[in-house]
Amino acid sequence: MYSALLYLVTLFAMACSHPGKGSGDIESSPQSQTSFKVETVVENLQVPWSIVWAPDGRMIFTERPGRVRVYENGRLRPEPLFVVPDVEPKGESGLM
Repeated sequence: MYSALLYLVTLFAMACSHPGKGSGDIESSPQSQTSFKVETVVENLQVPWSIVWAPDGRMIFTERPGRVRVYENGRLRPEPLFVVPDVEPKGESGLM
């Protein structure tokens, strides 16, 4: 009974599959021309991770070692807004 059910499920799955092109035959269209400029806003950070913009225009972001930093009025505040205690920024861990 079990093997007959398995056979029917396999047959149904094969019937529902699309015989389309193989995985190596991917067609692509030319990319449209886009124009953008990369600009460094803040330097000397230790693995910046999450960034949010406050309603007043400030940029608030986290650094992997556990600091929450603020960029406002064209410059980075010298002191962190907040430091998360006991963060271990080793391997794949840290404040993300």
